[in-house]
Amino acid sequence: MKQIILTLGLIFSASIAMSQISIVHSGETEELNGSVYTKMASGTVDQEIDLHVMNNYATDKYLKITRTRLNVPEADWSDYICWGEIGDAFGGTCYLASANNPWTTPGSGKLIAAGEGGLLAVHIDPSDLVNGTGQYRYYVVENDVKLDSIDVTVTTTTASVKETKSTNVVLSSFPNPASEMLTVSLQNANTEGTLRITDVLGKVVYEEKIIGTKKIDVEDFKNGVYLLNLTSSGTKTTKRIVVKH
Repeated sequence: MKQIILTLGLIFSASIAMSQISIVHSGETEELNGSVYTKMASGTVDQEIDLHVMNNYATDKYLKITRTRLNVPEADWSDYICWGEIGDAFGGTCYLASANNPWTTPGSGKLIAAGEGGLLAVHIDPSDLVNGTGQYRYYVVENDVKLDSIDVTVTTTTASVKETKSTNVVLSSFPNPASEMLTVSLQNANTEGTLRITDVLGKVVYEEKIIGTKKIDVEDFKNGVYLLNLTSSGTKTTKRIVVKH
């Protein structure tokens, strides 16, 4: 009987521990812990999903992220993450795509204060030639103990790719982070659109009509995270960049 009570107590303690981490999509309040977040890809370009990982413990935690590819169409799909405190001027640390599966962010982890949150920016880039559904699992880890997780699924189809390419509004930018010059390119050299760059507070720091490719001087921009907002043919596209001098 004592053994049964002890076992139930351990299970209850584990469930309490699991509840001390909450995962929500940026700008929303519904907890996604243990569930699947699905995104329909707007073409075979980098899909970014911003997740807030809240530390509801009474103590600060050094948290890492473990990524596991559960089901990816082919190796041509690539993925990477950026992980840091919410409000980090640089958007946290971005880690290059890794061939390891599973893969865990290196080091001791990011210090997330009690009652505060971390920003997990998931980047999944489907191949131009391979359409389908990719499913990934992201664990929140402390000292190799998995505290909670969320699955992210990205789906792209041939139809969606053709639709995106017909609008010619696929947006790319490099380098990222940028220090002096930022190059912004539309998929089609003849495509015209309005590009607006805002900081994380929504302040517009740059706005201009562009055609095809545009080089932008960001040397006078403050260090931090910015959003590229492109409006073209009634379609809006947003990308996140980091300026770091």
